[in-house]
Amino acid sequence: MGFEYDRIFMLQRVEDGENMHVPRFPSMCLFRTEFAPNNENPEKVLVRYNLEHTFDQPENKLPKEDEVLEIPLQPDVTGLKTTEYAMHTTTARGHVMPDKICKWFSDRFGYEVRLNYIGGNKREVLGNLNPNAPRAWAGDADPKKEAAKQMSPAGGWLDGFKAGIGNIVGTVASYSGIDGYKGVDDGITYADLAAFLVANYKSHVEVARRVQTDLDVEKFRPNIVVDGDDEECAAWSEDHWGEISIGPEEKGTRIAFTANCPRCASLNVDYNTGKMGEGPEGQVLKSLQSDRRVDPGFKYSPIFGRYGFLSQKNGLRPDKPITISVGDEVQITKRNDKRTHFYWPNLGT
Repeated sequence: MGFEYDRIFMLQRVEDGENMHVPRFPSMCLFRTEFAPNNENPEKVLVRYNLEHTFDQPENKLPKEDEVLEIPLQPDVTGLKTTEYAMHTTTARGHVMPDKICKWFSDRFGYEVRLNYIGGNKREVLGNLNPNAPRAWAGDADPKKEAAKQMSPAGGWLDGFKAGIGNIVGTVASYSGIDGYKGVDDGITYADLAAFLVANYKSHVEVARRVQTDLDVEKFRPNIVVDGDDEECAAWSEDHWGEISIGPEEKGTRIAFTANCPRCASLNVDYNTGKMGEGPEGQVLKSLQSDRRVDPGFKYSPIFGRYGFLSQKNGLRPDKPITISVGDEVQITKRNDKRTHFYWPNLGT
């Protein structure tokens, strides 16, 4: 479980059924979205496209009366075609949205695509990213071997919390309570590998310094950004975060971290052109290669950010959603002595 409405839609190329991700389809960055009528009580998402013509086809002008696409956040799936495909070794199921919506995207990409809605479906969390999987939380142990053993898994205040959309509500579902340092695995949506991707703003600032250009933190695609001025939020300190608490000290919402986030060429995309960047914009990934390949489970990719899940310490109830907001204070409630070791079947090294 994660933020309500987070990654519930997925674009797919019709020709070969390929799931569309930014590294392979950088023109996806030309779309902008916002909730309506507001962030607190959204009913639909509004989608806009940055260009006046089909991507890389300036002669194909787009109709101005069709500039904004409205998509309901809870579509009626009656009569919609169902679809099933693989995503990071897991099975992704969903419903194909109506032709009018799919055509709006196709006209802008220049080839046929479909928009899938996940509905009530969820994807399985694999490897030691699953918060309840048999795994070593941190250290030198190889999680591939630890998983086979069926093991039982075993601060200070920061002054800021940032997120991509104003006030955000995460709706929770029921689960079987288990004591100990664990998170809740209610499955994931079309998010890559976890419900939450948390970034440290100071690490983002360090990357911008390296490439000597302004970088929007959205380029790293987190759904939570933490910022602070003390050593606990220094650049790359997040590598050792095991758990954070967001909100009042005694009643904060806790997020348990299970893995680092390995990075790819999506960091080099220019969001203004929808193509791989030139100059500093195209050097972001390279700027991290020398000292950020710190996870032996993904040894050829630099690390930026932490994957996490709601902690069972929250005392979750299906009838009581959790709300966190921009500006909430954040506490580091658990630190690992060593970095976690990434393991997801058929991903990494």
